Amino acid sequence: MRDRERLAYAVRTASRAIGRNGRLRSSLRRAACCGDAAGYEETEDFVQALKASLGKSRLEDCVADGAMVLLAQPGVALWPRGEGLGALPDRGHLPRRLGQRTGERRLLSELRFQRLLRAAGSDERLLHLRRAIALLDSPVHPLAVVEAWLDLHSEQGRRIFARAYFSGDTVAAGQDPFAPAADAA
Repeated sequence: MRDRERLAYAVRTASRAIGRNGRLRSSLRRAACCGDAAGYEETEDFVQALKASLGKSRLEDCVADGAMVLLAQPGVALWPRGEGLGALPDRGHLPRRLGQRTGERRLLSELRFQRLLRAAGSDERLLHLRRAIALLDSPVHPLAVVEAWLDLHSEQGRRIFARAYFSGDTVAAGQDPFAPAADAA
């Protein structure tokens, strides 16, 4: 849990920096690729903080730059004000919201979902995730966005993302798909 708190602190710092600097926020919203975020002091600070929070995991700079671009998107809320980290969203919050059914379809169609998972590189993944976030009807917590972004950069993470996406139905129905089964005894 300590690692998640360090990640949350890094995301909180970046989110607040974006909220304070309108020029940075505007530039990040217009970014066409992950590399467009490079060169800003706030981005460089976030890259270092993100690498430190992930510990032994190797992280390419373009992944951290892409996370910074995502934090500035209109569908991503600024970090809530307050003293501490506050209530953190559950792991898999963003993919569950994208996987919720709206009538007969999911919010993020299964075809777009497959394109997101099969994206060849960070820039293509960034494009697909930005489009997915734009489909949300209310802003999403910045930590949920960064965790989803990081999940999409590993095979195991994509599996976690997919499980959460397909569990959107049960979450909407008030069931927790990650809770232990009641009849397991």
